[in-house]
Amino acid sequence: MFLSKVQTVLSAFFSNPAACFSETDAEMIGQIIASAADLAVILDSEGIVQDVAGRLGSAPDLNIANWPGTGFHDLVDAAAWARLSDMITASHPGAPREETVAHSSTDGTDIFITYVAVHAGTAGHILLLGKDISQTIALQEQLWRLQKFTEDRLERLKDDEARYHSLFEAGSRAQGVPHENAPQADPKTAGVGQVPLRKLVRAQIDIFEKDCIEATLRLTGNNRAATAKVLGLSRQGLYDKLRRYGITSG
Repeated sequence: MFLSKVQTVLSAFFSNPAACFSETDAEMIGQIIASAADLAVILDSEGIVQDVAGRLGSAPDLNIANWPGTGFHDLVDAAAWARLSDMITASHPGAPREETVAHSSTDGTDIFITYVAVHAGTAGHILLLGKDISQTIALQEQLWRLQKFTEDRLERLKDDEARYHSLFEAGSRAQGVPHENAPQADPKTAGVGQVPLRKLVRAQIDIFEKDCIEATLRLTGNNRAATAKVLGLSRQGLYDKLRRYGITSG
């Protein structure tokens, strides 16, 4: 019955699954599922884990060998289990739903798994096929921090530009004031009245750009390809800026 159910599910995605899978036995089905999913969990009708297989690198940290016999509701928080229960109830071949939940690892960190559910057989067994998206979540968090950093620096740049305008106007009005009596200037505005405003702003943009590149290199672990992608640069464009600003990465 389980095999026929799997073949029914396959028929929703393959044009002629019977030609390739008609002689597939339970062991082969298990190998296919374990190879295709980062984490595969079989639940009974009460939500108790019957079996589990995982090929994700974080599997040892999740202690999945101890999952059989445990209620899946004990492996996630109450809100996540409620979402998974709704997903399981609503899922049917051809229109799978996805839900992402967090499992706590042995070191206390969260491992994020996106599950889809397949009803398997008349005994009420449910197959949860999971994909580990922890690295994606971590990258999203890094990009959010970089975006926040960029927004903060842009706000500072806008403030600096407004201050440059004010100082430039004040400097133009006070050209006759002896230098020794002039107020001390901010180092960033020391050139006001001596060089064009656009050059002062360009210098601050260079500082801002250099800071962004260095921050992104730190977030990506000095991965230049990833840094170029995050910043929207070609690799050669990034290399040119690294040389320009004298940035070295490990």
